[in-house]
Amino acid sequence: MAASQVESAHGDTSNASKLLGVPLELLSFKQADLGRIEKARLHSGQLLQNKKSIGELNLRTKVHFNNMDFVLSTTFKEFRSSHISGALSLIGFMQRNNSDALQNIINRYSSQFLFPVRILSND
Repeated sequence: MAASQVESAHGDTSNASKLLGVPLELLSFKQADLGRIEKARLHSGQLLQNKKSIGELNLRTKVHFNNMDFVLSTTFKEFRSSHISGALSLIGFMQRNNSDALQNIINRYSSQFLFPVRILSND
């Protein structure tokens, strides 16, 4: 979700970073120090996860804007309720501004994981 926010903001990570409560780093593929397999996984739309130490998780995904691909990276040192709240805020932002992008994310996660992902509305 942060990737869609950063893409729609043309590379500005500040809003998504503030909502999630973690620093987001945007790097070119050359700067990101990735191996061939990692690059291929990112280009195919996969999320890279790397456990760095106990309770610390690094996440990387591809974002695309200005006709270029970038790597969006963050490290969670511990999960808090503010991260969940930030994710819900990002979902609301996406629903208001680009419901197609949100539907694409739902479709992608529903196909990658064994549980369905749906957005329910009071309407």
